[in-house]
Amino acid sequence: MKFSHPRQTELPAPGASYPRIAALGEDLVSGAPEERLSWMFRVVVNGTLATPRPD
Repeated sequence: MKFSHPRQTELPAPGASYPRIAALGEDLVSGAPEERLSWMFRVVVNGTLATPRPD
């Protein structure tokens, strides 16, 4: 699978509309593709574990 380097594009979201995503902008596009994928899975799992179930 071929990955393109995301720094060749703009950051993932405009800060005015999505300030939390924009704050993570550099983290979202830094590192090798495999590192970004691993980071993304850790973010999803940790966020899931830290979010209580609705009643």
